Amino acid sequence: MPVSKPLAVTTLWLSLVLGTLGGAECARASESPMHWSGNKTKWNRKTNIVELIGDASVQQDNESMMADHITLNVNTRHVSAEGNCRYLTADTLIESEKLDFNLDTRTGIILGGRVTNGRFLLSGEKINRISQNRYLTDQGEYTTCIDCPGSWSLFGQEVDLEFEGYAYMKNLNVKVSGTPVLWLPYAIFPMKRSRQSGFLFPKFGVTSNHGFILVEPYFWAINSYSDMTIGAGRYFGRGARFEWEGRYVLTPSNRGIFNYFYTNDVNHTILGATSSLRWGMSAVQSHILPWNVSEKLRLYEVSDSYYPLEFFQDINGQFQPALSSQFILSKASPDVSAYVEFRRIRNLLNFQNPAQFDSQTVQLLPRALITTNDRLILGTPIALGLTGEISNFTRSTGPIDYGNVDPVTGAPLSATGTPAVAGTPYVLGVDPIRSAMRVSYTPSVYTTLRPWKVLSVIPSAQYRGYFYSFGQDPYASPIRTLNRGYLLTQVEASAQWERVWETGDPAYPRMKNLIRPLIRYSRIPVYDQDATHPFVQQLGTQGYNFDNQDIIPNTFSPSLVNYFTPLGNSLTYGVTTQWIRKSAAPESSHSIFDSSYQKLVELSAGQSVDFLQLNTTDANKAIPLSRFFSNLTITTNKFQSVTDYNYIPYLNRYTAVQPNASPNEFRTSMTYFMESQLKRGLLMFQRSFTTYYNFNSGQSLANFLGFAATYSLSDYLMPSFVAEIDNTKWGVVDGVILARVGANMVYQSPSECWKFVLGVTKYGDLRGTVFTLDFQLNLTGEGYGMVSSPPPQ
Repeated sequence: MPVSKPLAVTTLWLSLVLGTLGGAECARASESPMHWSGNKTKWNRKTNIVELIGDASVQQDNESMMADHITLNVNTRHVSAEGNCRYLTADTLIESEKLDFNLDTRTGIILGGRVTNGRFLLSGEKINRISQNRYLTDQGEYTTCIDCPGSWSLFGQEVDLEFEGYAYMKNLNVKVSGTPVLWLPYAIFPMKRSRQSGFLFPKFGVTSNHGFILVEPYFWAINSYSDMTIGAGRYFGRGARFEWEGRYVLTPSNRGIFNYFYTNDVNHTILGATSSLRWGMSAVQSHILPWNVSEKLRLYEVSDSYYPLEFFQDINGQFQPALSSQFILSKASPDVSAYVEFRRIRNLLNFQNPAQFDSQTVQLLPRALITTNDRLILGTPIALGLTGEISNFTRSTGPIDYGNVDPVTGAPLSATGTPAVAGTPYVLGVDPIRSAMRVSYTPSVYTTLRPWKVLSVIPSAQYRGYFYSFGQDPYASPIRTLNRGYLLTQVEASAQWERVWETGDPAYPRMKNLIRPLIRYSRIPVYDQDATHPFVQQLGTQGYNFDNQDIIPNTFSPSLVNYFTPLGNSLTYGVTTQWIRKSAAPESSHSIFDSSYQKLVELSAGQSVDFLQLNTTDANKAIPLSRFFSNLTITTNKFQSVTDYNYIPYLNRYTAVQPNASPNEFRTSMTYFMESQLKRGLLMFQRSFTTYYNFNSGQSLANFLGFAATYSLSDYLMPSFVAEIDNTKWGVVDGVILARVGANMVYQSPSECWKFVLGVTKYGDLRGTVFTLDFQLNLTGEGYGMVSSPPPQ
């Protein structure tokens, strides 16, 4: 509704009267309306300047300014304030002794003041606010400790800070509790909560095997889908240190991360090393290529076999016998599925010459597999499938090993017991073949029968055929090719019974128990192989196979190293039972489909009977029962447990069994969570206890016990403890071996602006005692660290 002229005049007159009495309001079409007040008000109507004295304030939409004395130019909307000045908006608070400000541009000069937005605090003698998020100041100090005495701060002679941008600081001092601890001539810090290029906070710490650690990283946000971090510094117990990481994310299926670590290790003691260069690298990548081909890469490489043990923070292979790298190409279609795999193994147990790659390790370069998707034959209920595979096993030292080793020197011996030298002939069948190309093909047919509602019967048949072409060594006689294969027939019957109970608990109204028994009869009626071939001979006497496909699982496995379930004439039986509870849907939900289900308990167990061993003529060597296996998984809201128990009957009838071995294999882990949450999005609070145990003296000589506990004393103090005892040699060599024992203390500042982690771990191997010191700042007020998330897509 348009305003009439008399009404407009009346409104102006009322405004003048209110201004004379101590308050006034002025509005123009281009600005927000203002309201001012004070204990005493003076208004120069010629200049349109208002002077407010005592409890002075000027307000407009979502903004307030208060001070002891305010001078306001109504025409230019410029404010000069003195004494206890406070400028408040929805996201910013400015406090100062004197303030010159423009209420339209929200820019001006702040004298003797401080600026905060609830996440950071900037103070200085003279702060020039040149935009809503950018500040220039001399002798400026920045911190995210805004609700407590400053635990840390960055003090610069010249500061150019833009929130959601960068902070440029000259002559920078890093202060802890007001005391300078680090000086830098110039620094650039990213102040964005999102990715931004700039120097990150230095990474420093102390370890017993590396000494004091200091690395300065620079983060480069290359574009919206890639970034890079470059770090340089020194491990004072080792030498110069360089780190590089590159990341990219094109789509969720097209991404990669690459790492390279270099240390000029002047204190290295690696056997056979001619250089102090120690390095490690890793690459993890996945892509969807044209024609919907999926590509995956996982690569690990190190300068020497000791690197994963001494620099385990770089390459995590400290408990592994080898580093496995893989490159896979795969494609799936409605008709066929195929993949090609290249696998490279870095042997970490090559202690005689750890600085060199173990040339005797067999590599899989490559393996190619293609399989058809099962189809029904001519509309019948019988399904047909076909799988073909080519695998090339190779190594650089040649296709044949000497089968004997001198027990004193470890040097290889020929089959006659003399030292193996160039020109000495191998003895095939004794000296194992370690290189071959294998072609396999497996046609299969099966069908599913349902004679009763709860019973399923699946008869099946498949033929597994193999062709081998072996490599040639100049000191060996020619190795003839090999054809072998076998027919496997099986009949599997399974049933499922289940029952549902009403619990009467509103939170979990229903409980279900189901039982699935299974029985499978396996039969290999025929198999074909040349028993005189040296490769077949080495499988039977030494177990030198490339993988489990080389084994015809007709009867029992003679060794626990290459253990398999007999399928020649055997019966396998087992059972699985589950307890599942249903939780009620949230009160805000109007659909029963919002309910959730939790598998509380799952227990499975099974074993096989080998009828061929029951009918053997030498009952004292027979192994009619296979390994008994069982698994128990328990999961509740606060408790998790996984337990595996295996029993090996007739253990003393297997070959290469360790002295004092036990037929029992036991592995369990249990974790109890009293509480686990992230408070206020920053402070980690956890109270949990974990224990785990592994016992396997029959095969891997494992006898391992561990305990870990994390117990937050408050929102700010979180200690943790871990202890692992490796009693692997128990019964063979007296004494208990310490695997590791360690403790960590995490202190999270109540101001949520810094976090401190102090740890000490004593290992029972080459690492000795390791001290760690980690200090993280919350530079933006949003979280610790600034490059925690990958680049956006």
